[in-house]
Amino acid sequence: MTSPARAGQQRPRGRANGEGSIFPYRNGYAGYVWVTTPAGERGKQLYRVPDAMRILSMSRSVIYEQLRSGRLRSVHQGRARRIPASAITEYIALLEHEARSAA
Repeated sequence: MTSPARAGQQRPRGRANGEGSIFPYRNGYAGYVWVTTPAGERGKQLYRVPDAMRILSMSRSVIYEQLRSGRLRSVHQGRARRIPASAITEYIALLEHEARSAA
């Protein structure tokens, strides 16, 4: 049973500062896609593996498999592995290219 205070509430549809756009997931949660703000400031440029998992809708093991095979690039910052936003964009473009080639 839901509490009366939460019964009519909806999930927030965007960030308080207006940055980023939101997209839904099958499990009901939402993730942010960072975009350039109107002032020209850049959004998030490096993602942790769990962030990339949510963005690409892939499991942890598949993300690491793609990293090992070189299909998805990453950088190291100390001991931490980060995936650049440009690498995610390139990976999506690679998947689209492969889908067009297969058709």
